Amino acid sequence: MLDLSYNNLSGTVPPCLLEDTELEVLPLPQNISQACRLKTINLSENVINGSLPNLLMYCNSLEILDLGNNRIVNRFPYWLGNLENLRVLVLRSNMFYGKISDVEITTKGNDSFFPMLKVLDLSSNHFSGTLPKTIFVNLKAMMGATNTSSLYYFQMNISYIPYVASVTYKGMSFDLIYSLGMFSYIDMSNNEYWGRIPEEIGQLKSLDVLNLSHNTLIGPILQEFANLQQFQLLDLSSNQISGHIPQ
Repeated sequence: MLDLSYNNLSGTVPPCLLEDTELEVLPLPQNISQACRLKTINLSENVINGSLPNLLMYCNSLEILDLGNNRIVNRFPYWLGNLENLRVLVLRSNMFYGKISDVEITTKGNDSFFPMLKVLDLSSNHFSGTLPKTIFVNLKAMMGATNTSSLYYFQMNISYIPYVASVTYKGMSFDLIYSLGMFSYIDMSNNEYWGRIPEEIGQLKSLDVLNLSHNTLIGPILQEFANLQQFQLLDLSSNQISGHIPQ
């Protein structure tokens, strides 16, 4: 493992790093080839700018992609949804923008968009439009019971791998350390979303944390939320939510 996050690095990665076929964790991917076997890419907390290179689509073994807290300017990278082993996607605190289109997801995802994803953090960007219900429909790994997911990850020998998620609640950030397969987390706060909360979120039975705060969402709190027994944190603050609290 090589971790160079929290720096001011620039330029390209030395080719010798990518020629090591045993390397499974590399925080700085450039010059990626179709032989990519990386499982973890951590580019967080740097000053990376420009667009997101679609060469990452060749990393079919990728399980964790953390690009948080950079200056990446891009529309939503739909091609990431075809990475069948991706468990964690963090794009927070960049300059991603535009609407995440349900039509684009259906066209490019082939009904298997992010099938194994357990952590989705799109917070603090400039995404706009209505919340993309097609993403929630395809999050199959969040629909079953946690025990079932955990058993699968034990069989894949990665359930013990710790991951640190930075959770923001009421303006305060704190870190959660957990094992992949044991926790489900969605953060789409601090964007420019509007409209109602999609009912499809109510199908995510293993969802632990949902943060949709600081948008312009309207309508009631979903009655389906009352049936999500694993909820540990729900933040809908700083929206225009109305109606009754489900019981």
